[in-house]
Amino acid sequence: DLASVFTEDALALIDSNAPLAGMREAYARTASRSMLQRMMHLDLKITLADNDLRKVGGACALAGVSIAYPFLDDEVVEFAAAIPPSLLIKGAERRYFFKQAFAGFLSAETIAKKKHGFGMPFSEWPRQEPGLREIAQDCLQTFKHRNYLRPTFLDQVGNGNLTGETGLTDGLLWDIMMLELWFREHTSAAAGDSIPRSPKVVGVIR
Repeated sequence: DLASVFTEDALALIDSNAPLAGMREAYARTASRSMLQRMMHLDLKITLADNDLRKVGGACALAGVSIAYPFLDDEVVEFAAAIPPSLLIKGAERRYFFKQAFAGFLSAETIAKKKHGFGMPFSEWPRQEPGLREIAQDCLQTFKHRNYLRPTFLDQVGNGNLTGETGLTDGLLWDIMMLELWFREHTSAAAGDSIPRSPKVVGVIR
C-alpha cells in the first residue's frame, strides 16, 4: 500500500503505474510465445541491464578496473536465445542445458553446486555494529524531514531491521541510510544545513 509508505506530497509526484507498465512492455517485447523466454527477456532487462551491470560498471569505473562479460558476448547471447525452452528446464531441474553443455568441462562439484547469490549482509551490519547502528538511526530521523516517506513507516523500518524482524523491510534501512548520506553530501549547502547533522556522521561521510 503506497499510501502507507509515501507521504501525500511524494505520492502526488509519482506515477505508481510506471514500474509495472515498464515490466509489461519488456515482457511483451520479445517475439517468442514461450512464457519462459519472455520471463528471461524481462530478467535481462530489469535485473541485468537496469541493475547488475549498472552497479558493476559504475563501481569498476570508479576503481579503474577493466571488466569483460564473456557470457554477454553477442554470439553467446544469440545462441542462448535460440535454445528451445524445453531444453532450458527439465521438470524441476533448472539450468539443465548449461549443466549438460559443461559436463566434463567443469568439475562435478561445480555442476552439482546450488546457486549462490551475491547479496550483501546490509540488514545484519547495523545490528552487529553499534557505530553503524547509531548512524543508521540518525539517518532515519533526519530523513523524516525530507517528506518522502511517512515517519511511521520509517519507524517500522528502523525497529524491524535493528531487532532482526526485518520482513519486507529487509535491507531497506541500508538503502535509506545511503540516500540520506547522499543528500547530506550533495544538498546541505543549497539547503543551508537546515537539517540536523550528527558530527559523528559527518566525520564518516567526509
